[in-house]
Amino acid sequence: MCLPMRARPDILFLLLVLRVSASAVAQPDLTEAFFEEHGLSRYTESYLIEQAEHSTGETRDRFIARLGSYYATRLAGTESDAERERLLTASQRLLETHRDLELTGLRLAVAIARYRPAEEIAERARLLLADEAERERAVELLEQSLVTFTGVGEQLERDVLYQERRQRAESARDPGAVVPELAEAVRDRSLAKFYAGWAVVYTAGLTGRSAEEALDHFAWVLDTPGESPSLDRLPRSLLRYDHVARAAIGVATAHSLMGDHRVAMEWFDAVQEAASASEPIQAQLRSRTIEAMARAGQWESLRQLAHDPAQIGSLGSANARLLTVLALERRRDPTTSSSLRLTLEDVARAALKQLVELGELSHVVNIAARFQNLPLEGDGFAVAYVLGSDLFAQAREAHRQSGSEPGSPAASIAVQGAYRNAAQRLQAAVRSQDAPAYPRERARAAFDAAACWYYAEGLREAAGAFLQAESLAVDDEQRERALWMAFVVSDTLAERGEPTEPDRSALARRYLAEHPSGQRAATMLLRTLGAELVTDARAIEILRSVPPGDPIAVLARRELARLLYRRVRSLQGIARSETAAEFLALARELMTMPPSHPNAPAPDVRSQLARQVLDVALLVDPPLIDVAKRTLALVDDLPQGDRAATHADEFRLRRMQLALAENREADARALAASFDDPAGRFAVAAAKLLWNRTLSEWRRGRTVPKARALVSDGRFFTSDNRFEPANADQVAEAAAYMWEQSEDAASRDLALRIDRRLFEEQRASERSLRRFAALAEAASRNAEARDVWLTILASKDDGTPGWFEARYESLRLLAAESPSRARVAFDQLAALYPSLGSEPWSSKLRALERTLPAPDAP
Repeated sequence: MCLPMRARPDILFLLLVLRVSASAVAQPDLTEAFFEEHGLSRYTESYLIEQAEHSTGETRDRFIARLGSYYATRLAGTESDAERERLLTASQRLLETHRDLELTGLRLAVAIARYRPAEEIAERARLLLADEAERERAVELLEQSLVTFTGVGEQLERDVLYQERRQRAESARDPGAVVPELAEAVRDRSLAKFYAGWAVVYTAGLTGRSAEEALDHFAWVLDTPGESPSLDRLPRSLLRYDHVARAAIGVATAHSLMGDHRVAMEWFDAVQEAASASEPIQAQLRSRTIEAMARAGQWESLRQLAHDPAQIGSLGSANARLLTVLALERRRDPTTSSSLRLTLEDVARAALKQLVELGELSHVVNIAARFQNLPLEGDGFAVAYVLGSDLFAQAREAHRQSGSEPGSPAASIAVQGAYRNAAQRLQAAVRSQDAPAYPRERARAAFDAAACWYYAEGLREAAGAFLQAESLAVDDEQRERALWMAFVVSDTLAERGEPTEPDRSALARRYLAEHPSGQRAATMLLRTLGAELVTDARAIEILRSVPPGDPIAVLARRELARLLYRRVRSLQGIARSETAAEFLALARELMTMPPSHPNAPAPDVRSQLARQVLDVALLVDPPLIDVAKRTLALVDDLPQGDRAATHADEFRLRRMQLALAENREADARALAASFDDPAGRFAVAAAKLLWNRTLSEWRRGRTVPKARALVSDGRFFTSDNRFEPANADQVAEAAAYMWEQSEDAASRDLALRIDRRLFEEQRASERSLRRFAALAEAASRNAEARDVWLTILASKDDGTPGWFEARYESLRLLAAESPSRARVAFDQLAALYPSLGSEPWSSKLRALERTLPAPDAP
């Protein structure tokens, strides 16, 4: 026995606050009381377990007894099925671990907790609301409970005898002494016998076995142990206590089941005469009395009861249903006489009328599904609804038996006709004047009518009927379901080329707007892929909510992966990393799904996912090298045919990216040279990868080897058929650097060729124009250099320093070619700008002037 680790820090902290250590062992109830007083009852269990683990001898036994008492109390008070099961498991573990201790109270509490579900099923079975499997389960539980109740009862009988001897011994020494354990043992013995008696009664009712054993058990509660309970010896004053009254009702019911009808009625009358009986006792008494009267054949009395205005109101829906099913069960007995049949129909008619007046139409519909020709009266909504629902149920059964898929429209003309009849009856109910008095049932009738039209292949009628059902719905669940079916019908018509109004897209958009958390939202998205009905963010949220066990789970996760991949490509920074992590986990789950799985992605889908995973893994910074390696290994395991030739170069590119990420440049260059299509987009992407890597190295520090590498990788972008100006400009700069450092004429000419093309295509920057001019002059192409400087001059504002610079360089180059023409140009400049601009250009221009011929020279 071990305290859950999660609970330990809490409990130890509280114990520290309370200063509980050895003193807590001596006075455990003080600590428990503290927990209860401060609403911390959840700590009581942890506290008792903790103390029991760290105690020995009698102290340990005392804490275990307290823990058993705690479980017994909680089992009696909890209403949560999950909590009850947890407590039962913990209690059973405690009982099995400590067989040496007499935890009789806990054994009894566990037996009662396991008995109650069987009791609930048995009560539902009396009303014909439990199926055969439930009845069998109830019998099994009742039999198991009876064994435990009997064993505990026998143990408690011995305990009572022992405590009585103690009491006598104590009284002999001290006449006022009281042994509290005696009262507790007597009480628990009565409980064990009480439940044992009812376990026998319920088993007899479900199986037809004898109920005689129940009398022996109830005798202990009614203070006649060892003798059959007798009204003569019944302490009637004790009937004011509920458990005594219930035991007396149990005796009466047992006699009824055994055919002792007169005795049964006498017992029922005795309980009835106890005016102080509580309302729950009165309700149980009425129910059991009605059943006993039916079993005794007192149908005339039951007819009077059903028609008695003073009694009808007190019956309630459960007893009204009970009276109905008892009468109808007897009516279909082939041995029933015709005169009795009329009486039975009258009883059922009156009881059904009460169910209708109580608004319990679901009970009436359920009964109609079990019995034919219900004796209903009236022409209002209730009768039309019940009859229409019955026709609908019959049509559904015929649909199932016809062999058609029950969830799709019926293929049989006869079944379609049955659905149409049901639809018309249900729609008549919806149109009834008193229909608004039954809002929930009217909404159900409208939906069922629409469903009938759908199953009858009347899709156009169904489309409008489902929208009507949506307008009449009383809660969001009904509205969501009706709108979904309207979409399904519209979708089916659209597939047949028969558009509806509103169309499927409008219905889908409205569904996703009004029911974004609806259970069919994901299915809606998957059925309208490409329609872009909601944002990617909302679609991702919807698809995330699909549970793993849902039939559409795999398809939903595939679409979710697609949307996440799209988001990764559009995001940056932390948001990209977080989304990438989710996408990669999801994609790996889909890719590694066993091929035997019914919804496993096809090989081509796995291949696509692998391509996306590689893209994302190598896109993020830093790249996810291990993910890329695992994915490429999965790609290698795919059948060769699944990696079509169109994808071979893409996977080669990813291998090259991985090589670069691992600094395996030689491998990367070898892969770059091996593309099936050297001009294809993946080959181009590979060239750019190498180029970008080399360019980054060049920008971090210029050297001749780096320049040479950049020129080599840049040839891809400087060819005649693939000239990219931005990259070509970088190649020209590296080539010019090589010329400057080593006077490599080939590099100079390459830079000149690139710069000339940039110049001719009017894509040159001023930086590249200056470089072009310098290289052209170095190659003794002064006229070409001068044209470039004149182009720079034209781009500058007159009189600015840059303008004077370009004017000087162009005049200098002109002077080398034609001094006389240079003199004319200089004189024009001096006339316009006598100061010849600012420094250093004024000094440079005057120095240039001194090299030119005099103005009057021939």
